[in-house]
Amino acid sequence: MSEKYPIVLYDGKCNFCNAIVNFVIKKDKKKKFRFAPIQSKEARKLLRDHNEAFASLHTVYYINEGHVEKRSHAVFGIFRQLGAPYSMFSLFRYLPKFITDGVYKFIAKHRYKWFGESDHIIVPDEKVRERFIGGVFD
Repeated sequence: MSEKYPIVLYDGKCNFCNAIVNFVIKKDKKKKFRFAPIQSKEARKLLRDHNEAFASLHTVYYINEGHVEKRSHAVFGIFRQLGAPYSMFSLFRYLPKFITDGVYKFIAKHRYKWFGESDHIIVPDEKVRERFIGGVFD
């Protein structure tokens, strides 16, 4: 299955994750990316459609051209799509995965403590809502 747009599946209750999504939306001038909170039915269906098991809310997923990346490699894929200067960060993908995923897991483990957690999935404002998949917020 191949998507028309790169898709980011993220923890919709995580303040840090939502800040990253807002950053990507702001920097994505060509409006390439689509998003869905991992808590949504749409996100879980996308994972099933790609034969990808749901890992946890600590995992960000990046789906592009039928391929699913997760954790640090998802982040690198997102930065690669944003272009320069952000694509420079994708060079870290050449480090051993146990290192990059180790850093990712450390941040994921502490993100609620450092940045906070919402009681509900954070709804994007009306101007960018069309970038979110499947009427998640209708």
